[in-house]
Amino acid sequence: MTSLAIGANDAKTLPDYAPIPRSALGPALNDQGYYVGRVERNLYWVTDGVYQSAFLTTNDGVVLFDAPPTIGANLRRAVDEIAAANGVTNRVTHLVYSHHHADHGGAASLSDGDVVRIGHEETRRLLLRDNSPARPAPDVTFADRYTLECLADLILPTIVRTKFANGNALGSLARRSILIAARHRLVLSAAYLDNPH
Repeated sequence: MTSLAIGANDAKTLPDYAPIPRSALGPALNDQGYYVGRVERNLYWVTDGVYQSAFLTTNDGVVLFDAPPTIGANLRRAVDEIAAANGVTNRVTHLVYSHHHADHGGAASLSDGDVVRIGHEETRRLLLRDNSPARPAPDVTFADRYTLECLADLILPTIVRTKFANGNALGSLARRSILIAARHRLVLSAAYLDNPH
């Protein structure tokens, strides 16, 4: 068996590598530790430099996609900031779970009590099993697809079963080339061609 250990004398023979491109480091965070940016029109994304969330603002309320605990209260700050800038309500009316894992929904309980939580039926089953007060189970579930009408936008979570987590959901926005995904080996939002909506 060959050893993979490298001695001190071998270090100078290691190849040089190109530096990490600036774009790979992500956006600069504000003083409160988050970045919020527009994806398009009234769809925004929030990051703490590691985890991401997205939200859709409407005159009737805000639809939040996932609530990572590392972003936590900064989700509220980001929604407040964007809503104030655009003159729309900052009231979160819906939260869509991408799946049941705590790193994507651990701040779901920070939303007001009248938030409608939406998730796949398997996500509900797993959240009830986990019994975490930080991740209340979805009020509305679906097996294959669910349509949430928000003014001119339709959010259509569609089940995608993966080995990673049963109950994963993809969301698409009608009349837009936007796909919202979590841990599907895709970026948070990616334009795609031939959007059927």
